[in-house]
Amino acid sequence: GFRYVNGFPDRPSVRPNLSIGDTLAGMNAAFGTVMALLAEAKGKGGQTVDSSIYESVFQLMEGVLCDYDGAGLIREPSGSTVTGIVPTNTYPTCDGKAELLP
Repeated sequence: GFRYVNGFPDRPSVRPNLSIGDTLAGMNAAFGTVMALLAEAKGKGGQTVDSSIYESVFQLMEGVLCDYDGAGLIREPSGSTVTGIVPTNTYPTCDGKAELLP
């Protein structure tokens, strides 16, 4: 899952230091509410809005699912890089700081 792919290959998985699931579930609920209001405005009656933390985080895993379903690959932790996307990482600069590429 999401925690498994976070961290570095030579260390245990880490929990991200923010509440991603809560935020995503709230955003999905807000989007669903807007869609329900639009349906109501078009005369399509009431709607049910259902949002869960598990499903909200699961939708972030779409690339991992394709890797597994299409090629049987299990994505492993890769530190601060994003598998298959370059350039993306944290790079040291000559002034002793770091540059982050998304």
